[in-house]
Amino acid sequence: MSYISKMKQEIRKDIKTCEELLKKDYVEGKEFSDLIGKYLTKYPDFSNGLKNYAMSIGGKSPNQIENVRIIKSKLELLEVEVENPTLYQNNGRISNNTFNLNNSNTNINENYFNLSVQDVRKNIDENTYLGDNEKKELLQKLEEIEELQKSKENKNKKWEIAKGIFKFIIDKGADIAIMFIPQILKAIQS
Repeated sequence: MSYISKMKQEIRKDIKTCEELLKKDYVEGKEFSDLIGKYLTKYPDFSNGLKNYAMSIGGKSPNQIENVRIIKSKLELLEVEVENPTLYQNNGRISNNTFNLNNSNTNINENYFNLSVQDVRKNIDENTYLGDNEKKELLQKLEEIEELQKSKENKNKKWEIAKGIFKFIIDKGADIAIMFIPQILKAIQS
């Protein structure tokens, strides 16, 4: 069994111990010290935030129930950190840092070209500087794009198909690319 597996097993056992102790009305100092002692050597800050009950009252040690709640929370955090070592902070110390992650990414794809497939087809047919073979190739690619637009494939699969079409039309020049790219984007988005 690996060190990490043993660590997770020990943490899980101590979380269960905390759960059992929390069912009681009173937790003695010895039960509390046994629970916390093994973590202090590896994690010196483990006791931070615990209540300090130094005095005994009437020969009886103070109730450590609140500290058991705190330890349980710390152990649950430690369990997550051990399971996800890339998230481990502060060279092995339990972190008190708070992270605020705000993801405000917005993807907006707007198509400023209002050419339909029929418009592209018409432009190709009426183009005087393209030869018959080039027109035929472009119309064939346009048909592939139409099929891609109607396809129920996922976006990744559509993108794989579209890359080949992109390469072809880019070689044909900017005028051709400007007509075809909006149609390809429409196909990938649908």
